[in-house]
Amino acid sequence: MTTGTPHLTGTGVWSGELRYGDPAHAADSAAELEALGFSALWVPDVGGDVFGAVGNLLAATSTVTVATGTRRASASIRS
Repeated sequence: MTTGTPHLTGTGVWSGELRYGDPAHAADSAAELEALGFSALWVPDVGGDVFGAVGNLLAATSTVTVATGTRRASASIRS
């Protein structure tokens, strides 16, 4: 029975280029990453239309999970 919960296993890739880069290149890269066996593509959710970028990656792939993530700016600052 399918519960609607995504199956999150395997290895993923986080890439700003998949979100902010040329959409055609991002789609080609997503398809190649999927063919190499990566199961998730993470993109930043900072500024602009994230749904367009996510839709582009989903259209180029058939099995990967596409997810967004953010990072607090203060987490990058070292005291």
